[in-house]
Parts: sequence; structure tokens; C-alpha cells
Amino acid sequence: MDTADIGPLERHLEEELTRELGRPAPRASERLPALDQVRRANLRTITDLAADLAILVKAARRPLPPTLAGAEPDAEVMARLEAAGALDFRPLAAADVVAWLAVLGQWPAGMPPTTDLDRHGLTESDLDRVRNAAEHARHERERRRRSISVGGRAFDVYDGEPP
Repeated sequence: MDTADIGPLERHLEEELTRELGRPAPRASERLPALDQVRRANLRTITDLAADLAILVKAARRPLPPTLAGAEPDAEVMARLEAAGALDFRPLAAADVVAWLAVLGQWPAGMPPTTDLDRHGLTESDLDRVRNAAEHARHERERRRRSISVGGRAFDVYDGEPP
């Protein structure tokens, strides 16, 4: 081509952007939501989701990635996605958070990056078993923390009775 006609050039650019983005590029009239609204929405999404993602991974009998293994997975997920620049442009859905975790190497290898239980061969009952086991473990840790042993017998420091 000796000269570039604007029509074919625009079409080619749109095709390439769509291929790269996985969807058509936003038009000039579309605006990004306000940064504080997006960040607030993403904080809510991640706060509501992170612990459930850890439960899903455990129910699937996969090793927890470091981001989901700590006591505060929501803070870890926020920090990782913040560092990647993923929190500022649009509200993230659960699928987006999982996709970002996979891209960042914080999703178990070989585990489909989705929250769809069917894709993992799981049911809600499987998740409930993991939740119940975690709750039982938390209660047991709390009981041990507030118990002392006197003469080989454990007592609850709050009520003086054996636990």
C-alpha cells in the first residue's frame, strides 16, 4: 500500500483491539467510573470473596496459594491486585478476581480459574464441610487459648469449669 485509507485502518485497529481486549474497545462517549467508586466496589467484592475462595480451594483438595493461606486473605488479595494495577479501572466480579489471581500465580496450578462448583466437581455441601471444619478448628484454638492446666486437668479461665 502506498497510502492508508482511514476506513480500513480504523477497522483493522478495532479488530486488533477487540482481539487483544477480548471485547470491543470502549467508545469515546464511554467514561470510566470514578476511581473512589471503583475502589470501594472492589474492596467490597474482595472482602466478601477472599475467604470463600480459600474454602473453594480447600474443598477442591488443592494447596492454598500464599495469598489465600494467611489469616487475612482479603488483605492479601487486595495487596496483590493493587500491585498489579487491577483495582482502579472497573469494578471486578468474582470471575475477574479469580482470573487475576491465576495470572499472578496465586491460583492452584491445574485448577480451573473459576468459582463454578460444577467445574471443580464440588457441591455446596462440600464447601459447608470445609467451613464447618474451619469453624470447629477456630473454636478449638479459642478453647485452648483460654484454658489452663492445673494438676493435669484443663480449666476454662473464664468460668473455672473444665472445658
